Amino acid sequence: YSIYNNTISSYTDTSLTTGQHMDGIQVLGGTYVKAYSNTITNMTNYGMYWEAYFAVFNHLHVYDNVISVTDPVLGTNTSGGIVVEQKFAGTMNDIVDVNNTIADLQPPASRTLTMLAHLSTYGSPYTNCVLANNALVNGNPPETDSGTPTPTNNVNVSSANAATYFKSYVKYGGASNDFRLTSAATTLINKGINVTALIGTVDMLGLTFGVTPSVGAYEYGSTSTAQAPTNATINT
Repeated sequence: YSIYNNTISSYTDTSLTTGQHMDGIQVLGGTYVKAYSNTITNMTNYGMYWEAYFAVFNHLHVYDNVISVTDPVLGTNTSGGIVVEQKFAGTMNDIVDVNNTIADLQPPASRTLTMLAHLSTYGSPYTNCVLANNALVNGNPPETDSGTPTPTNNVNVSSANAATYFKSYVKYGGASNDFRLTSAATTLINKGINVTALIGTVDMLGLTFGVTPSVGAYEYGSTSTAQAPTNATINT
């Protein structure tokens, strides 16, 4: 199944009991799953939590999503961006986490972009998996452990650089920010690895990648703010 072209955001409800939290998307295992072109704001746990709790994941592709916060408390407390975590014995295969933009999740919120195998507990390394081309704005570098793929071509962007790299950015601007690239984004434009065999040939807005894709959810040159679906085929 696919989860795409959604806007997911939180609101305050003071009636909830202590210990509650929210994930924008939380799935507890599965096969042939895609999540792309989603905008997720202000989750008090994780924007996306792919928690292999009842089953492992196979053929999970997460790409072209934008995740951010508007609240400094969320940005520096327990919130996270995209987390893939193994909690069930078995092999996690074909996990693709690429070309996402995650903003304003800073220390000590260490899980900006996370992929964990807990190899000593569950015993199987991830196979055929990719963690690449993600733009991490004002946040931590990727968090991985033994048994997960080596992060590749993920780029941390400071708040100062973000102000010129993107069409519009202010710290904790959330969904009001515009993370399309400007010509100043030299560390992002065409700096990704080729992932067209995994996610297709277009960015979050439907613009075709260059010779190599840019890092993040948007290819340099995207001009529309309307989301466009993509139709990549997951490996069989």
